Amino acid sequence: MFFHYWYEHRSIVRNGHVVDRVTKWLVWSGFDRNKSSRKSWFKLCKEALPHEQGHLDINELYSRRLAEMSLDMLPRGEGADLKEASADLRRKVEALADRVSGEETKEHDQYDAETAHGKNLSKQREWSAAIQARLNRAGIHFRTQAQASPPTSALGLTSRRSHPLCIPCTFTKSDRVKIIVALI
Repeated sequence: MFFHYWYEHRSIVRNGHVVDRVTKWLVWSGFDRNKSSRKSWFKLCKEALPHEQGHLDINELYSRRLAEMSLDMLPRGEGADLKEASADLRRKVEALADRVSGEETKEHDQYDAETAHGKNLSKQREWSAAIQARLNRAGIHFRTQAQASPPTSALGLTSRRSHPLCIPCTFTKSDRVKIIVALI
């Protein structure tokens, strides 16, 4: 799983001091099926689906939180010149993405521990219901595979998050799409 972000920025010079601000902000999440595989010995993909879907949904929740930050809430870079201010902004945006990614990782770890990687079915149901409620409150509704459009790759994107799946199955997923198990 991943989230990517991209931004445009503009610098303003005032009294010999430069401030660099984000003017456009784009964040999206997804799943790279090329980084996952199904082991021939693993036969429980259907059983693993609710747990793995939870990981994708958690990733989406954190990505959405980052995506919905207003431009005023995003960091700004400062420096003595344009290059310094731009570098400061880049460092601060990376730190923000790393902080959100770290919080997400902690939740993934807690999710895995409490559900025993999906084996504790009652805890899995609790987590699934709680995650679904959070998705609903956030207004996140998934499209079908046929409705999905791939993310724009020509924007000079930055990846900030990668989390391996717990269960070795092949899953397909496009940008913000409900997971579909590829049963082989």
